[in-house]
Amino acid sequence: MFSDTDLLLDRTCIGRGSFGSVHTIHGGPLAYKQVLQQSDADVLLNEYRALESIFVTQTSHSFFSLPRPYVYYNPEFDIIACNYQGNLEESPYQSKVTKDLFCGFDKACYLMERVFGIPYPAALVIREMYYPQSISAPSPTLCRLYFGKVLDVDDDVKMKEKKEARRPRRFFTSANFPLDVKRYAALAVRFPCLPAASAVAYGMGEMLGRIHRRGYDGSDIEFVLGGDGFVGFRFVTIDFNQMRTNALLHSPASARGLAVSFFRNDPYYPRPRTTDTLYLDFRRGYLAAWPHHVEAKTAALAFLAAIEEEQLGRDAAKVSVSGD
Repeated sequence: MFSDTDLLLDRTCIGRGSFGSVHTIHGGPLAYKQVLQQSDADVLLNEYRALESIFVTQTSHSFFSLPRPYVYYNPEFDIIACNYQGNLEESPYQSKVTKDLFCGFDKACYLMERVFGIPYPAALVIREMYYPQSISAPSPTLCRLYFGKVLDVDDDVKMKEKKEARRPRRFFTSANFPLDVKRYAALAVRFPCLPAASAVAYGMGEMLGRIHRRGYDGSDIEFVLGGDGFVGFRFVTIDFNQMRTNALLHSPASARGLAVSFFRNDPYYPRPRTTDTLYLDFRRGYLAAWPHHVEAKTAALAFLAAIEEEQLGRDAAKVSVSGD
């Protein structure tokens, strides 16, 4: 038998969070997501099932793609959940899926399509434009698309960042580098193949609509810019372990609950102000994901009304505080 050391030599960790870690074998096109605590095995299984459910809604016209889920494995009970029929190309030389596929993984995990980092030339451009000179860190891999937050407010902030860049910082992350609309537009100038920010916002809305239609709230999902493993870019939605089912899909209470999840998430979505053109693109994408029958459109419009009303309240509260 192989030793644990031998198996670890085959494995590379390409991502790690508070819930789990992601690994590749020999740098291949597949990735293993493993929980850090075996007690979270059922949470991971729910994530795998949710990803399966949403993945089937993907079409060639979907702007944001999903990592294709293949197999879930729980070594504690020797359970394999496999639903890859139609996901893998048929081959006369295809072997059976067994637990040997998960050698070296001692906690629950599932196998999925790997999300590659952005093309290396783009990573170097981001390093050139935004990395503090005093920081020694790897070039970015994935970029979080923060279209609901302004990272560079004005020239004064930029000057402050330049001054701070001369001093060592206690914390700097490059693995999931944030791009707001302005940074994204600057990157698109260097790489004209990137679509306009309006298309990205539309795609966010379309993806969230697909998730809501499948009965999930979209809690804590991430919208990232990655790559195809070569020189192409790819827009991907990842991280589904905190999503919850929403049984009352067509009720007012459901709309309010979905709105809470919307605002709890990191600021990927444009803020829901009807005067914001990017939000209107998001809104159109969200509505496009729903069927045209009355009940579905009513549910979709109820969610949009809920987030727009909440944003109005938040904006009014800020005006009130600033006026005191």
